[in-house]
Amino acid sequence: MKRAIARTILLLLLTNGAFGQRLTKLRSTSTGPPKYTSVAQEAPVLPQPSGKFGIGRVVFDWVDQKRPEPLSGQPNAHRELMVYLWYPTAPNRDNSARGTYLPGAKDIERAPGSTRIKEQIFGHFWPLVVSGEITSHAKENAAPAKSKQPFPVILFSHGGSWTSFGYTALIEDLVSHGYVVAAIEHTYEAAAVVFADGKVISYSEENVRRMEKPPGASYDEMVENAMSWIRARDDVFAADQRCALDQLVQLNRGNEKSRFAGQLDLRNVAAMGLSRERPGSAVMTDTATAGTTAADEAAGVFSSSSFNVFSIRAVSLPPGTQRLRRSSALPAMASE
Repeated sequence: MKRAIARTILLLLLTNGAFGQRLTKLRSTSTGPPKYTSVAQEAPVLPQPSGKFGIGRVVFDWVDQKRPEPLSGQPNAHRELMVYLWYPTAPNRDNSARGTYLPGAKDIERAPGSTRIKEQIFGHFWPLVVSGEITSHAKENAAPAKSKQPFPVILFSHGGSWTSFGYTALIEDLVSHGYVVAAIEHTYEAAAVVFADGKVISYSEENVRRMEKPPGASYDEMVENAMSWIRARDDVFAADQRCALDQLVQLNRGNEKSRFAGQLDLRNVAAMGLSRERPGSAVMTDTATAGTTAADEAAGVFSSSSFNVFSIRAVSLPPGTQRLRRSSALPAMASE
C-alpha cells in the first residue's frame, strides 16, 4: 500500500510538472496585459482524485508577530502567510465537484509585477485560469468529513518562484485518501500571493539579484554570496512551516470555535517540499525550540531530483532539545 501511494505521488507530481512546464513563448509589453502568441483552445481537466473522500478547502491569513519581514520595505512589517488548508469532506462517489482552481486569479491579473505567474508558470493557459474554465475539485469552506480518527497532516511547500496551486492534482489526491494538506504560499518566494485584503505580493526580485555576480566579485565570491542567501531563505521556509504547524495546533484545540477541533492528527505530520524547498522541510524536522511544535521523528521515504517527503512526529519538546530519529513510512491514512 505504501509503495502504491509513493507511485501515485510520483505520477501526480509528473502530471503537475508537465502541466506547469507546457509554456508558450509570450510577447511581453511594458504596459497593459501580456500579449499571448497563442491561447489554449481547450481547458485541461485535472485527473479525478482516486480516493473516497471529497475535497474541501479553506484559507487562512496568518501573521507571525515574532518575525520581521525584511523584504517588505514597510517599517515594522512582520512575516505574513496565506495557508490553504485542503481537507477530506464526506465521501464523494465520483468527486465531480467543480471549484475554483486559483483563488484570486483576477486580482493577480490586475496586479502590476505579476508577469512571472502569468507567463512563466501558466503561459497560454492563464486566460483559462482567470476565466474559471480550468477548475479544481475543491469545495470552499465545506464541512469536514466525520471520522472516528483524526486525519494525518501534510505541510506542503511549493518550489521556488512557483505556487502550491501548480500541484493541485497531487494535493487533491492526497486529500481524497484522508490527509489534511496545509499548502503554504511562501511570501516573496511564491510567484504571486493574494492576501485576504486583496493585496498581491509577487516573487521578490531580490532572489534573482542575490544569484547574480556582483561587480568586481570573483566566481567563488559569487557562489558563496548566492549560497549564503539560499541558506537564509531555507531558514525562512522552515520557520514558515513551524508557524503553520503551531497555528494548526491552535485550530485542533478548538480555539476560535474551529471546525477542525480534534480532527487533526498532529502526532502524524509530514513535511513535503518541492525543488529548492526540500531543504526547508529537512531543516524544519531537525529544529526544536522552547514553546514551539517541532519534529521528533523524521525520515526521507521518497526522493528524486525534485521531490522529497519526510515523515515526522510533531511534539512539544523541552527547551534546547533536538531529536531526529529514523522511521520508514508516511503517516497512516485515516481512510485505510
